[in-house]
Amino acid sequence: MFTFTCLSVYMLTNEHDVTCVHVNSYLGLKMIDTIRIWIPLKMQYISQVVDKQTGKITGGECDLNLFRQFGCTLAAGQTSLDENGNLEVHRLYHPFESIPSSNSSLAYKIRAGGANYFPHIELNASAAKMLTGHNAFGSTNFETCISSLLYVFHTQFQGIQEVLDYSNAEVLQMDFTYTAHVENIFVAKQVIEALRHVSSGQIRLSKESYKTSVMWNAGSEHCVRLAYLKHFEIKRQIEELTRKQKTQPNDYQKYQLEQLKSEAVQNFAENAVRFEAKMKKRKFKSMGIPTRIVDLIEYAESFKGDLAQHLWNENFKDILSTFEGAHVNVYNDDEVFQKLKEHYATTTPSGNVSYAKANRIFRFFRDIKNEGFAEVKRVASNGSFYRNLDLLTAVVPRAYLQNLHSVKSNIIPLVRLVNVDFSNQHPQGWQEPVHMSQQLDNNLTQPLRLVG
Repeated sequence: MFTFTCLSVYMLTNEHDVTCVHVNSYLGLKMIDTIRIWIPLKMQYISQVVDKQTGKITGGECDLNLFRQFGCTLAAGQTSLDENGNLEVHRLYHPFESIPSSNSSLAYKIRAGGANYFPHIELNASAAKMLTGHNAFGSTNFETCISSLLYVFHTQFQGIQEVLDYSNAEVLQMDFTYTAHVENIFVAKQVIEALRHVSSGQIRLSKESYKTSVMWNAGSEHCVRLAYLKHFEIKRQIEELTRKQKTQPNDYQKYQLEQLKSEAVQNFAENAVRFEAKMKKRKFKSMGIPTRIVDLIEYAESFKGDLAQHLWNENFKDILSTFEGAHVNVYNDDEVFQKLKEHYATTTPSGNVSYAKANRIFRFFRDIKNEGFAEVKRVASNGSFYRNLDLLTAVVPRAYLQNLHSVKSNIIPLVRLVNVDFSNQHPQGWQEPVHMSQQLDNNLTQPLRLVG
């Protein structure tokens, strides 16, 4: 049975009064959400760009008129009239366009190529929404989720497979999520507030954080991490879809609204804290995981365990490691000092027990409690601060220290480590969504092939 961390929020309302609010659920409701896919053109449709100085091929270009025959919409950056008064278009390009599907929509963009990259099509959609109409909970099956985007695109533009090299299509990004449930919205907001002060190593809090969400490493080419309250996201989705249905109604938006308002989704979103890892191509590569779709699916199928769970864990482990520490009542200074003495006691040459190291670390602990984490870090040298912090966090969770502020009588949130299991991965009655090829009612004359 897999165990992982869950959150408990402690509220310190004054020097002696401690209120503990436990998170009874688990970080065990997982899902693959948004996926971005890169599909190159076949080489016979590309004009190679060669560097004049080195003679090396650096990129390629294609004529976007190639895609008119499949029904793709193109736009012109410039227009003019010829000598006969006929309209001429120049600098063709393709803006991101949305394709409706049975349950959701798929965004795609055709890129014509250039001196430093090759022509390709980018797909972008929530696999969960494509398969079920919502992204509250969903599948972690790589083949089912990835192919949902490819099948929708393929069936919309039949015949386009003649110019696209599906066999070398790659994943640019995949979003892996876990969800924890807490007792009420008050606790959920306090979890977000506690996380707002957490960072670790290269994982830095981003300015793009709001009252109901926290983001780390915004804009990263490796992985962006978020924590947010699912109830508010579902509420925003319902409001947006309701507005769209009034102006541009369609069947899939109507179906999405029905799903989002359903009892199962509403119950799931209530008091839910979502943890999301937006994993990019560079991160896959750095972990030795292939991004070519046929290889990635094969890798996922042969992986011992749940690959989505493993990747989420790898991307969030630095943040969650800040919750680690010995089980100690951090509000009791005597207990903290006792734990430090047990951990750092040394024996002198004369045979006596020395607590000098424990005393030094305990003074560092008291400085942080009295002055706040940020202030102690500001005035101390980096080397001294992080050496003492590493020693202290063997006993006291880092997340607790990062949430200490020099304020008078204000509420100070603390996040503590609790071990739980992942025995239940989805709400009761959950069933794996039907493969997209079975959902779409299209009679394809040529089936989609991911291999050449």
